[in-house]
Amino acid sequence: MNINVKEPSGIIFRWTEELTLKAADLWNDGKTASQIAPIFGVSRNAIVGLAHRKPKLFKKKGNAAKGNNKPHNVPAIKPNRNTGFFERPKRDGMTVTAKKKAVKREAEEDALIIEALPEPTSYDAERLVVAKELHELGRCECHWPLNQGGPFLFCSAETGGKTYCAPHASRAMPKREGI
Repeated sequence: MNINVKEPSGIIFRWTEELTLKAADLWNDGKTASQIAPIFGVSRNAIVGLAHRKPKLFKKKGNAAKGNNKPHNVPAIKPNRNTGFFERPKRDGMTVTAKKKAVKREAEEDALIIEALPEPTSYDAERLVVAKELHELGRCECHWPLNQGGPFLFCSAETGGKTYCAPHASRAMPKREGI
């Protein structure tokens, strides 16, 4: 089977079985497409295209040879642009056991995130009365989140040009002992 490749110079290069096998041998010996291309007088993409069209002759390289390490039945979390929250994907094609494992794993991930959140203080409770949503915050107002659910509310105390007010800055960047 002959495969024609039109090069930028306008010359049509014809891949014969013999040339294809020679290119495949070079590829399988570890040469890159950029190294093989000058031998045949074609572009790097011509070699890559040939390898793609003849997968039985050309061994896969790099990450493609290793395969995808992600399980096929575990959906990823995707952000929802409309609400700003992360939403879990639908699990229509999953088995009952896979669904249960996914739900359990997600619950464990959520628990770890909640554990990592700092404990609210009495100062946070006082600021909750005058809290603002993110789109209402000014440049010189504290951006410390006061709650864990929508709508997210932020401290909004004066900061003097910094990201956080003094009490929240001390919580965000605690002093290390021994320094």
